Amino acid sequence: VFIVPHTLFFATGLGAILVVLVSVTATLTFLPAVLTVLGPRVDLLRLPFRRSAPSASAEGQRPGFWEFITRKTMRYPVVSIIVVGGLMVWASVSYFGINTGFNSVETFPEDSHTREAFTALEEDFPLGYGSANPARIVVVGVIYEPSVSAAVQTFKQAVVGDPLVAEALQKIRQAVESDPALIAALLQSNPEVLNDPSAAALPTETHGNLTVIAIPVPGAPSGAEAFGLIERLRDDYIPAAFSGVPAEAHVGGISAEFLDFDTQLSAYLPIIFAFILGVSFILLLVVFRSIVIPIKAIIMNLLSVGAAYGLMVLVFQHGVGADLLGFQQIETIEAWLPLILFAILFGLSMDYHVFMLSRIRERYDQTHDNAESVAYGLRSTASLITGAALIMVAVFSGFASGDMVVNQQAGFGLAVAVLLDATLVRSILVPASMQLLGARNWYLPGFLNWLPQIQVEAEED
Repeated sequence: VFIVPHTLFFATGLGAILVVLVSVTATLTFLPAVLTVLGPRVDLLRLPFRRSAPSASAEGQRPGFWEFITRKTMRYPVVSIIVVGGLMVWASVSYFGINTGFNSVETFPEDSHTREAFTALEEDFPLGYGSANPARIVVVGVIYEPSVSAAVQTFKQAVVGDPLVAEALQKIRQAVESDPALIAALLQSNPEVLNDPSAAALPTETHGNLTVIAIPVPGAPSGAEAFGLIERLRDDYIPAAFSGVPAEAHVGGISAEFLDFDTQLSAYLPIIFAFILGVSFILLLVVFRSIVIPIKAIIMNLLSVGAAYGLMVLVFQHGVGADLLGFQQIETIEAWLPLILFAILFGLSMDYHVFMLSRIRERYDQTHDNAESVAYGLRSTASLITGAALIMVAVFSGFASGDMVVNQQAGFGLAVAVLLDATLVRSILVPASMQLLGARNWYLPGFLNWLPQIQVEAEED
């Protein structure tokens, strides 16, 4: 996330790194000290109904749940991959119809003070319609220069004819014509308002070489209409009015900021995806000395993340099950969510994959029995992965239960991705693919034999 030149992602990335560093430090220092002090008393509050886990290596032992699932999956690997993989691909398809943007104030809870103030300004204050979040045109040039002054007037006359701005002007005209008190107040502050309503709708201030024109943007500042107006200002009105004039005009304001942020994210998203995938591939290649394992890991992680994206689009954009889950259907997914979710989910999914594959590789090096190694790896890590996944699903579900749509989207996407990854991917797709490829899982091209031998697990005494 440091790749995106924005303070939001820099702060988020730095915070995530610090949390991981503190957690690892505490695990390696504080936790051993606490366990040493407690000794056997660490189990004093143990749940009485929890049974001790049987030894995974006990011969003649009845297969547990995870081993049963693994054996069934590995017996029909092709069918398992087609069915489960097909379902996840189907869920991912909806992602290609994602509409990123920013949730407007209308999605806030009805009792939100921000929403109440915005609604009052837009609906109950005629001259405030569209003025809550105006677009600000900053003209850098000497306004007293005849060509610059003429360009400003030409620009304002052109903007007045824009459909969205005309909507605001119509509100002003109606208010002026129907309210004598308002007429008197406006005449006192701006005598030209009766002859030129745009004087009230497009207030202009000049300070030295800077001229600022405020243009009303009715409705949601992050809506499609607002973005369309910003694009027309930049692409049509400003070039037409200021071409060949010794002045520069720039478009600012909240709507312009939202649009620029969305555009910036869209430009950097492929770069960040490629960076994360590339680094993950290299690390897994070095750790497991296999070119197949990294490719499979990336594909499966993309499946779980893609399915989460697709289900998020289905639920929030298309409203599939939104009422049942208590979510609010809207037209957009927060622009920053795909990037943040991808970084978080890919890291979590890769952790699970490394936990499981390290056990499989350890067993395979000892026995060279692919089927038994896969069953052992899943059996020995199932409780750890499932427990961690359930904790995170519970935490993320807490986010999704809030009233803010952005929290609902983030919580739902994270919870679904973790749940899919810890169940369908780890219990079905991984064993099935490992069984299908057999010894080829650990294939390493000859030109990569120089890679170091890394002991993933500690050697037994």
